[in-house]
Amino acid sequence: MDHRAARSEFKRGLMLLRDRRPHMALPHMRRALALEENNPDYLSYFGVAIALAEKKWATAELYCRTALLSKQHEARFHVNLAQVYLGAGRWQCAVQTLKTGMHCAKRRCLLVRALCRLVVRRSPLLPFLGRKHFFNHYLGMVRHRILNFFKYGSKLASSESHFLL
Repeated sequence: MDHRAARSEFKRGLMLLRDRRPHMALPHMRRALALEENNPDYLSYFGVAIALAEKKWATAELYCRTALLSKQHEARFHVNLAQVYLGAGRWQCAVQTLKTGMHCAKRRCLLVRALCRLVVRRSPLLPFLGRKHFFNHYLGMVRHRILNFFKYGSKLASSESHFLL
């Protein structure tokens, strides 16, 4: 019976989180977590609810990290931790978390969508052609390699050096 009650509370809290009402979602998440303390889903979303409702970034990060450590292949946990980092103003950590998730998570499409929302793309080099035109694509790769060359000097990885003209 506790499992059903916990699941019901969790679903209510999740609905409220998705409706952008974290203050109302927090008590439901708290009750769900009290009923099933070791459920990684409840831990992760409770962390998000605490972050959004009470701005307790360190506590939220702890809950999300604990959930992520128990299920590293779950893409949603990477996204939740990144959301906590974003709320705390740690943009670099959020991007790194999503990139790490790309290597170990099963549902990469969720991570790709979250990463696309975070990372600002540079404008195409030839704006009169479409972004997906092969000239823009190739010139963009070359620009990326050149900028990395100036950023890191001659420490380019051997796998990257063959893209330079």
